[in-house]
Amino acid sequence: MKGVFTMSNYNPYTDFRTFTGKIDLMGEVVPVKSWFETYPNELCLYQETEPMPYPAVISHVATNHITPLDMHIICIVATLTFVTTKQINDCLTMLEIPHSETNVKSSVERLARHQMLRMSHFGVDAEHCCKFYVYSLNKNGADIAKVRGISSNFTPMQPATAPADMKRILVQNQAWLSFIKSGLNLDYLKRSEIITAKEEKTAVVRPSIALSMDNDPLFIEIVRKGDFWERYLIDKLIRYKALFDNWASNSWGIDNRPLLILNGENEEHNRRILALASDVGLEDLYFTEDTLLCGSQFYHSIYQFHDNGQREFFCFDQPTIDVA
Repeated sequence: MKGVFTMSNYNPYTDFRTFTGKIDLMGEVVPVKSWFETYPNELCLYQETEPMPYPAVISHVATNHITPLDMHIICIVATLTFVTTKQINDCLTMLEIPHSETNVKSSVERLARHQMLRMSHFGVDAEHCCKFYVYSLNKNGADIAKVRGISSNFTPMQPATAPADMKRILVQNQAWLSFIKSGLNLDYLKRSEIITAKEEKTAVVRPSIALSMDNDPLFIEIVRKGDFWERYLIDKLIRYKALFDNWASNSWGIDNRPLLILNGENEEHNRRILALASDVGLEDLYFTEDTLLCGSQFYHSIYQFHDNGQREFFCFDQPTIDVA
């Protein structure tokens, strides 16, 4: 009998069960303002690096000048698409991969010189930029990730990605990592999972994060104020309504209807999102904000708006986490 061999689609960098190292979420600093809010006329400015000849890159890979830590960082970036240094360090810590912040800084700079990573930051021009860098794959890094069995969304024209779309992915990473750090008893945690209702063709959604705790499912949809964002959001909300109205035939296989949590940039943005959802008849929505998913605020980060406009916050049961 002939056998058929196929490459596994398993990616350890997306499996929350492999993130066994502990981070004290309660001890993390909560930023005063989100790093990932959008601004008018915002640009993504890419850091230029001196190109290295391709034979030299191959030689450095063959002689282990590109280190095992470099390889892990390439795979993390391939998996998460756009990442900050903090997100890289968090992943390495929870994957229990030996590193230091100094090692990571040296690594990303080396990988940028080898055309494996791109470095960029946000601003209105080169002299008025935010302090943190964002890392994404470059051609050589995408090739290495592919060889190591990690798929990516790399395209040579990735620099054309709008800042609002980049920031939506950065918030997705932040939220996903916060749930892993939290110590909550998660049954399921995935990014950008396609979920449908078999009896309604228009009921197709891809939540930024889909998760389940004790068979109680949550969908988190991250919203940024990019070009035409309201029209895009209305289309999504209509599809969510179709899915929930036909939830009995959902492809996810969970009986309980999920709570839909909209992660806007701030409270004012969420109030506008609520108004758009009301216009399409989608009710019983929950909200969160970027900074609420950080540090100690995470455990009481979800809220609803009452008819009088006041917010009511809900709490996750805060587990006892041993970070020793």
